[in-house]
Amino acid sequence: MDAYNSRLGAAGATLLTATGLRPEAFALCCNYVLRQTYTGAMQWVVVDDGHPRMDFSFDAHLARGIDVTRIYPLPSWVPGQNTLARNLVAGLREARHEWIFFIEDDEWYAPDYVEIQLRHLQQWQEGILMLGERPAVYYNVEKQLYAVLKNNIHASLCQTVIHRSLGPLLERVCQAGSDSIDIRLWQQVRAEQKGLHEGQRSLGIKGMPGRPGLGTGHRPALSGIRWAYDGTWRYLESVIGEDYLHYKAISTKEMEGEFEIFFWQGQKRYRCNQKWANGTPCSYDTFDYQTLLDHIKEPHGRSRKTKAAPVASFILGPDGEPLVHDTPEVPGVEFKDED
Repeated sequence: MDAYNSRLGAAGATLLTATGLRPEAFALCCNYVLRQTYTGAMQWVVVDDGHPRMDFSFDAHLARGIDVTRIYPLPSWVPGQNTLARNLVAGLREARHEWIFFIEDDEWYAPDYVEIQLRHLQQWQEGILMLGERPAVYYNVEKQLYAVLKNNIHASLCQTVIHRSLGPLLERVCQAGSDSIDIRLWQQVRAEQKGLHEGQRSLGIKGMPGRPGLGTGHRPALSGIRWAYDGTWRYLESVIGEDYLHYKAISTKEMEGEFEIFFWQGQKRYRCNQKWANGTPCSYDTFDYQTLLDHIKEPHGRSRKTKAAPVASFILGPDGEPLVHDTPEVPGVEFKDED
């Protein structure tokens, strides 16, 4: 008897988040989970494979009635790896409720996201086991660029909810690799068991500080996607309201000498200014300045698999004019999606 049939899924929602080494993004994720308007039973499974672990208090979530399950898989993530598949499987096996949501640590979610998804599930015909929201919208905070994708036959994983009975299928998809998990899952579920609805209660945030994302949305010039420039933050505000101020504040970098600094839990942190062999920023950060100096003495020589040279995106300004806003720094590198 497998892990999904050994205990019946109770009515309610399990939110599954794979994370690690993204304190600013995860702090916002904590708030987005806490403010959900859904009043049914809710479990939040947090899978953190970063080293060191992020130290967060979940007291407010427990007081709100959200059952928090924390998992720390080993070995810890190292630069260049894509551990999403392993971490999803670890989280899936702890899911206790009927419906499983994939809440990505660096995405934006409206307060009624869970409630709206479950309401749509109730309105669809009997037999639906997977539902997604479309279109996928990417917003790169670092470069203030946004793109609306035309995903007509599947939803991004961060906008997908599945019935726990699909757990074994998702495990098999994950065992085949971490690339394009969402697309392969949607392909393998029968047409009468899945549905897409229009909405904009979530947003794919890219370019946040910390552990680099592997998806091409984090590197607009390598993505081949048509982007538009949001220099005044008007577009982001129109979609997510006052929450845009969080991202506007995060995008403003402070420097101390050659190092980027930011403040976390009232203390100053220093971020490594080195790049890996393929041009990916290291993004290691620490409270201790001497620790950072010791770190940058280490070789940054790991590289990802290289393939064909990327194609630069065509980027538009606020009035539709073409912009030279971003150029590929890493010719010959193909970045895989972790979404």
